[in-house]
Amino acid sequence: MTRFLTATALTALMATGATAQTAGEAATIEKYLPGIQVETLSDDQVVQLNNLAKSGNSESEKALRMRGLVSDQNFEDYEAVEYEPTEGLTDGQRAEISKYAPELDVSTLSDMQVQRLQNVITSGDEGEINRVLNSFDAG
Repeated sequence: MTRFLTATALTALMATGATAQTAGEAATIEKYLPGIQVETLSDDQVVQLNNLAKSGNSESEKALRMRGLVSDQNFEDYEAVEYEPTEGLTDGQRAEISKYAPELDVSTLSDMQVQRLQNVITSGDEGEINRVLNSFDAG
């Protein structure tokens, strides 16, 4: 009888730990892949996705690589959202750019470069903003 109770107690403890770990893994995956149904992923996919999340890549690179490991069937259905890019930069975006690259003349940028800047400024990732601005200097 004591063996049975000991085995039951150990099973309960191990199950609790596994659930907590899975919840943490799910939260990490959902950070990079919003709308993913983690329960539809295989154990191998969960491990690979969490390894990618801990890699030294940029946030956008992590999300892109993680997206490559899953299929559309793993995501919840969602309604399409219409997006219209703004024309030109707002005063706030210009101020943000001048904070990182005061010497940059934004009037010399192409529409694609302006849109790229708008996207990274909106993301708030300072490292990514600096990378984009440096790519303009190199190009």
